[in-house]
Amino acid sequence: MSVCHAASIVVDEESVALFGPQDAHWRVPLAQIRAIGEVRSGSLEDAHCLAILIDASGVWFQAPIRASGMEQSLQRLAVHCGAALVLGLDRAVTDSSRVLWPATLANEPLFEWDEQGRMSVRAHVLRAISKP
Repeated sequence: MSVCHAASIVVDEESVALFGPQDAHWRVPLAQIRAIGEVRSGSLEDAHCLAILIDASGVWFQAPIRASGMEQSLQRLAVHCGAALVLGLDRAVTDSSRVLWPATLANEPLFEWDEQGRMSVRAHVLRAISKP
């Protein structure tokens, strides 16, 4: 995997954080993560991204797959989730997505696109992650 040095991602004992260009950054506590997936879309700045959902409202954070530290971060997230997180959309068609975790949703489409090309988290996924 080639690396994008403009962005870096790191996972520690408490959170996952992205640091990007022009002071772009986010941090999510591991305890708030409800789903992890990947998306390949022409509407994103970096077409292939890791997506992290934190609640059932549809809020999600993205990190370029090529961000520095992605391989180590995926390994740490996999340990936290207790499941393998294997990316597979690197050669997929644009506007495709899939859930990596939780296992009950694995490989299902994560996003849907409307007629204007806007994407949103699929209602089925939101319902599934809202259950305790």
